[in-house]
Amino acid sequence: MRGKAFFRLAAAVLALAFLLSGTANGWADAREPSSSSPKVDAEVLHTLESEAWVEVFVALREPPAATVAPLNLPALRQQVAADQGDVLSGLTDADFQLLDRYDAIPSLFGRVSAAGVAKLAAHPRVARIYRPPELHFTLAQSVPLINADDAHTATRITDDLFAGGCPSSATSSADGLDQFLVVEDAEEPAMARYVLGINCYLHDSSCALLKDDRVIFASEEERFSRINKDARFPRRAIQAALD
Repeated sequence: MRGKAFFRLAAAVLALAFLLSGTANGWADAREPSSSSPKVDAEVLHTLESEAWVEVFVALREPPAATVAPLNLPALRQQVAADQGDVLSGLTDADFQLLDRYDAIPSLFGRVSAAGVAKLAAHPRVARIYRPPELHFTLAQSVPLINADDAHTATRITDDLFAGGCPSSATSSADGLDQFLVVEDAEEPAMARYVLGINCYLHDSSCALLKDDRVIFASEEERFSRINKDARFPRRAIQAALD
């Protein structure tokens, strides 16, 4: 009988030790993010080994409004804001420092500590925590994509527009997507003053030509390209203005 009692006591002690070990591991997991967590990228954990804070994107799970067609944008924004608020409500300033939040994208951007990563990883609305990727640009690829090679031809517009020796001086300036070329006759300032305005790369690219502050030509590129909402550099419209 004594032997059976001893074995029962030993089994109970081992079971208790096992339970305490599991509980301790659970507490440890709550304090530190697991390296095997599918939500946390390894680069985030690696950076936190040497730094107190790391900038991360916190991707949230897609809200129901994002899966419904046609898209209801007000409903999507409402659900995204609610999910963002729910995630942020469980964080303190020592966990997460918000740098940006988005109206219709289920995501957050900010600085996070190790404790903050653990809390974010445990939240059911969080899908992934990752560092901003490095972006590398190659001019040979990026310049044609933004039509900058077409815009560069604007530097030759003055020569084309006033070929034949009319104006002898020119200045140009750019503001956003709108470019203006102002040309005057240096020798005879009282003669005609031309301004060419160019709008492009947004939608409905166009150009307008002014002579002495009077519009003598204005047209959208789509009238010549036959492409609705043509946003490309208005090469054809400018040529029509030159003609």
